[in-house]
Amino acid sequence: MKVNFEKLKQLFDPKEWDVGVLPEEHYDECINSPIKAATHLYGINMTENPSRINISVNGKQIKSFLVLAKKSLRGNDYSLYEESDSILKKSGYSYAPVYLNFKKAVVLSGMGTVAKNSLVYNRKFGFQTKFCMYVLGEGVFENFEPIEVNRGLLNLCSDCDDCIKNCPVNAIHENWIDSKKCDEFIAFGNHDEISSFKWNWWNHIGKHRGEFTKEQVKEWSNGDNSHVVWDGDYSIESGIIYKNNLPIEVDHCRRCQEQPKCSKMPIQN
Repeated sequence: MKVNFEKLKQLFDPKEWDVGVLPEEHYDECINSPIKAATHLYGINMTENPSRINISVNGKQIKSFLVLAKKSLRGNDYSLYEESDSILKKSGYSYAPVYLNFKKAVVLSGMGTVAKNSLVYNRKFGFQTKFCMYVLGEGVFENFEPIEVNRGLLNLCSDCDDCIKNCPVNAIHENWIDSKKCDEFIAFGNHDEISSFKWNWWNHIGKHRGEFTKEQVKEWSNGDNSHVVWDGDYSIESGIIYKNNLPIEVDHCRRCQEQPKCSKMPIQN
């Protein structure tokens, strides 16, 4: 039995989803590519044991990888997992969610291209996109036309340095990203207009505890996170804030992906 791609694709609202396929010849590259941080791990972690490519779903060997991109204007929106699972249940196919190098998979599926800011630019929704993947046990896809893959730089980035000029910590360079600067600013940055995880903590909890002054918090930098203790149902893990074990939306730097900081990005409503 083959997977009818067009029939499967029609289950997803085109205003919210982009649907594609990771060709079999790219499986190994995606599974063996390192992941910076395994946050929001959901499904079978293919990177821990590449031999699991031979796993089965309901007794059927997995051969088909479905790539899903969901339009999202929120920073920590991972509702796509539950939503896509409820949609796939209607398909009648056997499936299972997988976790691997999503950036690599999206590029090699043809659904996105890496931009100068190191983020993947989805062909349909630009930067404001979240990704997930599933494996299907029915065999291979039919009624599917492979998309041309661009392993190079996004063509919209040619002769454009919006993201470089607008990065508040000068983390974006022409040929490389200073991820340490970026991560530290997101977590412990001080800026008049851009919040950070540190100041989210202070506004939610820190100032109510009365243990530290605002001036003391301002001096905290990377390595001082032992002070950031989340009371009650709050927690922080790998740079993500959780409440009741679910990721919550917090303000932090998104200068490299927001309109109008990127003049080439389509405006999302």
